[in-house]
Amino acid sequence: LPALIKTFLPNYLPAIEAVKILSISIPFIFIAAPGVQVLFSSEKYLKTVILLSLFTLGFNITLNLIFIPLNGYIGASWITVISEVLSFVIFFVFINYQVLKKTDK
Repeated sequence: LPALIKTFLPNYLPAIEAVKILSISIPFIFIAAPGVQVLFSSEKYLKTVILLSLFTLGFNITLNLIFIPLNGYIGASWITVISEVLSFVIFFVFINYQVLKKTDK
């Protein structure tokens, strides 16, 4: 991607660093998304999933309000990565201890 930006969008060269940082979050997004979508399809877990999603959204917004004035878009990039990791961990724990443990019994 940096080569494409350098060639076709040279005005966006400073964004290359942000793109590299944001790419760290890709595995966490793709690992968490299927489980979250399955939970969204279940009425039993829908309210909990929405509340957990709102929690991670609030976490992201709060940290962005703190770090964007200090670090600009690079700070926002890191906050996005941290938020995606947090979301992955929260939903992994929820699925593991609430959903899978109930089916084992």
